[in-house]
Amino acid sequence: MASSQPTGVHYALVIFVLLTIVCGVFWILNNKWLTEAKAEASRAREEQKKATDGMNKLLTQATELKRVLGITLDDIGDDESNSNTVRGHIRGRLNQQVGDLGATTYEDLLVKLQAAIKNVSEARDNLQKQLLTEQETFQNKINEMQGQIAEQKRARDVADTGKSEAVKIQQEELTSKLNELTEERRELAKTQTALDELQAKFDGFRKRSGQEIDNLRLLNKSLTQALDAARQQSFEIPDGQIVKVDAVTRKVWIDKGSNDGLRPRTTFSVYNKDHSGVGRGAAAGAKGPEDVKGSIEITRVEDRLSEARIVDEDLQRPMTPGDPIFSPIWSAGRGEAFSFVGVADLDGDGKSDIDLINELVANAGATIDNLVDEKGRLFINGTLSEGVDPRVTERTKFLVKGKIPDLSTARDIEQQNEIQRMNELMSSLEKQAYERGVRVISLSDFLSFVGYKPQKRLFVPGGDVPYNLRAGSRKASTDRDLNRLRSSGGETSGAFSGDKKQKPKSFSGGETSRSR
Repeated sequence: MASSQPTGVHYALVIFVLLTIVCGVFWILNNKWLTEAKAEASRAREEQKKATDGMNKLLTQATELKRVLGITLDDIGDDESNSNTVRGHIRGRLNQQVGDLGATTYEDLLVKLQAAIKNVSEARDNLQKQLLTEQETFQNKINEMQGQIAEQKRARDVADTGKSEAVKIQQEELTSKLNELTEERRELAKTQTALDELQAKFDGFRKRSGQEIDNLRLLNKSLTQALDAARQQSFEIPDGQIVKVDAVTRKVWIDKGSNDGLRPRTTFSVYNKDHSGVGRGAAAGAKGPEDVKGSIEITRVEDRLSEARIVDEDLQRPMTPGDPIFSPIWSAGRGEAFSFVGVADLDGDGKSDIDLINELVANAGATIDNLVDEKGRLFINGTLSEGVDPRVTERTKFLVKGKIPDLSTARDIEQQNEIQRMNELMSSLEKQAYERGVRVISLSDFLSFVGYKPQKRLFVPGGDVPYNLRAGSRKASTDRDLNRLRSSGGETSGAFSGDKKQKPKSFSGGETSRSR
C-alpha cells in the first residue's frame, strides 16, 4: 500500500504549477503594460504632431502677416522698444503719425486713413462740382460773346457803306483804350512802389518789434530772478506734519498714509514751525534753504499714518511734533511732473547721477515730462525725442536746472554740439516756463526740498576723483561739528545708499577716505 505522505514529486509539481501561474500573470500584466505604453507613445506622437502642425501654422500665419504688412524683419520681438523687430517697427511707424492720423494701433490708423480718404474724396467731389459750374459759366460767356460777335458782324454787313467811318471810330476808341491802359499801368507802378516801401517799413518794424519783445523777455526773466532772490517768496504749502518723534530709534510718524497716495521710500524735508514759507530757494551764498532742519524717508505706510526714519537732523534744531514737511515731487492724491535740464552730478564725482534723480522721482509717484541729459538729448515722458522741441504743460510743477557746461570746456566738436543743443533746449524750456508761470529752481534747492543728502565719497587710486584730504589726522572727538547734519542707520533707497554701478563696492590694497 502506497504511503500518503507528500514526496518530492508532489513538491516539484506544486512549485511548477505556482511558477506557471506567476509567469502567466506576469505575462498578462506585461502585455497590458506594453499595450498601454504603446498607446501612450502613440498619443504622445499625435500630440507632438499637433503641436508641430500648430507651430508651423503659427509660423506660416506670422510670415503671411508680415508679408501683408510689408515688413521684412525676421524677429517679431517681445516688446516694442527695439526697432529691429516687427513689433518695434510697427510701434515706431505708429509713433511717426501725428495730428489727425495719430494712432496707437494699425486698426486705428486704418480707420483714420479711411476717414481722411473720405474727406479728401468729398473735397475732390466738391471741387469737381465747382469746376463743372465754372465750365458752364465759361461756356455761357463764350456763347454770349459769340452772339455779340455775330450781332456786330450783321451790323457791319448792314453798314458796309459806313465802314471807313466805323473803322475810324474804332481806331479812335482803340487809341483811347491804349491811353487809358498806359495810364493805368503808370498808376499801378506807382502803387507797387508805394507797396514795396510800405513792406520794407513793415519788415523793419517787425524786426525791431521782435528785438524789443526778446529784450523785454530777458528783462522780465532778470527782474523775476532778482525779485525771487530778494523776496524769497514761495506759494507752496506743507504736505503734512510730524505727529510723533522717537529720538531713541530715530523715527518719526507723519499724518499722511496710503489714503493720500503715499509710498514707502518717499523723502521729505522738515521745516521749522515758524518757517517763512516752504519750497523757498536758498539765499545768495547759503548752502540751502535756511528753514530746512532735516530730512526723513518713509519706511512704513498705513491708511492715515506713516512711519519714517530720520535721514538728516540738525542737533541744534531737533525734530518735534508739529514740524511741517514738504517735498516738491509728492502731493496728496495726485502725481507731479517735472522738467530737468543739465548735468545731474549729486556727489561731485564728475559723473551724471540722473538715475538717482529718476529713482527719487519714481519713489514719490512723480514723473519727468522733459529731460535733457548731459549729451543734449531730449526725453519726453521717458521717450527719446529727436528733432522736436520740449513741451512744458500745465502739469509741470518745476523746471530744475542742473550744471550747464561751458562751451569753451568741450573736448571736441561732438561735445560742442552736445553743449550747444543743451543750451538751446534749456532756453526753450525757460521761455515756456516763464510764459506759463512754472517755477525755475536750481538742482541744489531741489535736492534740499526732497530731503536728499550727498553720501560719503570713496577715494579710489587711479580714479577720476582726486584725493583731497589734508595731510595728518585728527581725532574724531575734536573734529566733529555739532552743527553738521547727522545721518541715521537702516536700510535706505538706492538714492540714499550711495551704491552706484560706476563706483567700486570694495577696495583693497590702499587707504580710503571718509568724511568725518
